[in-house]
Amino acid sequence: MHFDDRLKTTLSGLSKRGNSPLSQWRQIVDLLAQDPKRFENDDVTTAFVTLHGLSQSVSQPDKTAAISALQGRLKSPALIAYFCADSHQLGAAAIAAGNLRDQQWADLVPRISGQARGFLRNKRNLGEETQQALSRYASVDFVLQDFAADRVVENTPNLPLAEPEPSLGTDERAVDADDNDPPVGAKISELVKRIATYQQMRESGEAPQLPLGGASQSIEPVIVRTFNFETDDLGTIIWSEGVPRGAIVGTSINMAAFDDGPGPDAAGAAAFKQRSPLENARLRLCGSPIIEGDWRMNAIPYFEQQSGRFRGYRGIVRRPDMTEEPSSEKLPEQNNDYLRQLIHELRTPLNAIIGFSEIIEQQLFGPVSFDYRSIAGDILKDAERLLAGFDDLDVAAKMESGAFEVDEGVTDPEWLFNRLLSRLQGITVSNQVELNISKAEPLRNFAADSDTVERVFSRLLSATIMSCGKGEQINATLKTEIGVSPSNQFTISRPLSTSGLTEDELLDPSFADEMNRNDAPLLGLGFSLRLVRSLAEAISGNLMIQEVNIVLTLPAVAHSELAEQNGVQ
Repeated sequence: MHFDDRLKTTLSGLSKRGNSPLSQWRQIVDLLAQDPKRFENDDVTTAFVTLHGLSQSVSQPDKTAAISALQGRLKSPALIAYFCADSHQLGAAAIAAGNLRDQQWADLVPRISGQARGFLRNKRNLGEETQQALSRYASVDFVLQDFAADRVVENTPNLPLAEPEPSLGTDERAVDADDNDPPVGAKISELVKRIATYQQMRESGEAPQLPLGGASQSIEPVIVRTFNFETDDLGTIIWSEGVPRGAIVGTSINMAAFDDGPGPDAAGAAAFKQRSPLENARLRLCGSPIIEGDWRMNAIPYFEQQSGRFRGYRGIVRRPDMTEEPSSEKLPEQNNDYLRQLIHELRTPLNAIIGFSEIIEQQLFGPVSFDYRSIAGDILKDAERLLAGFDDLDVAAKMESGAFEVDEGVTDPEWLFNRLLSRLQGITVSNQVELNISKAEPLRNFAADSDTVERVFSRLLSATIMSCGKGEQINATLKTEIGVSPSNQFTISRPLSTSGLTEDELLDPSFADEMNRNDAPLLGLGFSLRLVRSLAEAISGNLMIQEVNIVLTLPAVAHSELAEQNGVQ
């Protein structure tokens, strides 16, 4: 059999060595941090007594640094409970460095103070048993706090979930009992009565009051907008003002938040490592509803005057205002006005570029070499593509804000397609796409103004052509559907690059054809189709995405010209 006698050997040799109290304190802590079952109970008891005696000769920062160095190696629940009873700095460091099983953390919850449970709530990856154990103390830890004096009521006992155990340390904030207090038996009797009343109210479905609270007192929800804080040199919050300390003390700002855990953003964590001031750094807090959510943090580092040693950060944390939210839906009209103003500012230099490109390409000021005219032609083509994209954004912004106006009018299909074919000839040739449009006579006029109808068809046809591959053929048909509400139905085949895509995927604004990325619509085929659908709906039309076709339906006039000539109503 093998016996681990390192603890016994270390304790017996402490008095013979000339080591400093800090070195001896570190040796005992390193051994006690291991699984306590490896040592004899008498040796463990002696080690705790020795540790308590050496504690008076070791400074608080040195003890905190030694405990933090045990990150992931502190496996003794008894040692963690001892540090939690010593001071809140050591308790925060011990819980952060602790590596216990879920059942061990759950068993430790009743043995530590409410402030230490606050440290534990901010620890990541807690098991289900530990979270359930902490939830039983939520009302006591988060509600029973004196904000006026900014201190926790220390003489309030915890709910009787476990038998009390003797503490190996002393609570530096313990309050001496008053000589005029009632006998201990009277206190216990009153506590039992209140607990019984609390349980009866909970079983009856009434809103229960805390068994330690005053009679018929209602707890108002606490809304915290800002609070002050201070950290140690490791970035762990050790003091707060304006918020329950049990909810925030123990949170660290030296490591960026991971998944849904608490912590600052990457910029805040980097500033901490560089000892730089934190200016409006993002901070996410978890746990109590009082502090849960996103915050903004402003803090500066502070140092010892004599040695210049870094001691931590001091600052203020506040809730972000409306303008700092990642997405705000409260100012859509202002956002659209800003977008339209930006588009207007971009059009001015773009129109100048188009004008100079046309001058060079058409040789208006004199002969220009073929290479320069080719470059000017490419610039002109890209600038016109940008300008078309800006026009689409402008229309979308107007429709979003309700500023888009549709005029009444009638549009002749013959005039429309003659105009479109001349405008689309350039992109069909450059993209080597064959566009075939057939019309089923007789056709009725569109019951909408020519500008809107032309915009709808031009956006639909240009986006479809630009999404086609080289040598692809697009077939389209226009016919009039007679009925109570006549309509003109335009059916166009989908590009091969969109085959197999659902309607939601095709209408995604981020969708763009990868075959002709340089010639694709500036804002993507998905955005163009959504814009066409919005324009069509603005004039009582519709756009449907079928498996192989895209169907555009626009209202037609109630009476055809042929029927009017023959006197048919």
